[in-house]
Amino acid sequence: MIVIELPADSHARLGPHRKQSGWEVCEENQTLWLRLPEEDAAPAAALPCLARYRVDARQRLVPLHGSVPVGLLPEGPWQSLEAFLTIAPPAAVLPGRQEEQLGITLTRSSCETEPTALLASLTDLASWAGSASRLRLARLTFAAAADGRVFVRGTPLPSVPGTPWYFQGNLALPAGWEFALPLRPSWVEQVLMLAAGSIALVDPGGGMEIIGQEGFAPLTLAALRRTTVALTSA
Repeated sequence: MIVIELPADSHARLGPHRKQSGWEVCEENQTLWLRLPEEDAAPAAALPCLARYRVDARQRLVPLHGSVPVGLLPEGPWQSLEAFLTIAPPAAVLPGRQEEQLGITLTRSSCETEPTALLASLTDLASWAGSASRLRLARLTFAAAADGRVFVRGTPLPSVPGTPWYFQGNLALPAGWEFALPLRPSWVEQVLMLAAGSIALVDPGGGMEIIGQEGFAPLTLAALRRTTVALTSA
């Protein structure tokens, strides 16, 4: 296996190779790492690399023309080059059905529930992620809306301004609110007929937005950068 260390802005140069089988990428410390089979060294020769390595049995990085290990192979997460370069539709949060259609309302709650999701802005999230640890990011997933909002799931949540949410089944409610009696979450889910893996965000006035399972992605710097590019060029 060969590992190539690339500048963080090398996405465009990788584009022509996105269909190459066995090519995988991860992003760490503002650097792109590409690993590929040794037989593909020739097609990768023109990439703007910072360094090229072999990987030994102990996952150590050995310079391609040297013999002394200089570091360890990044742990990842690694993903295929094709998946890494794919820009998913940025509008993952879809318009929901209105209160007058379902008769769903929320009321203030006296119970404290630990939030496990956050509605924030893409700009604030990207700024925070730039200095967050890889371990912290690995615990989170996000979905983005065309208006620049992002819905982040996981714990601990990012330290950015936003509205905290908690889950009742596949329904997300803003912290401090609950369904007004006699409504029950199970009844609401049944009425909404949510697809497998989808969730519904219910606001205090009964407005609703649906996020499909395919709308979420792991929270990585690369995913945030691709989402930002997609939204600004839309």
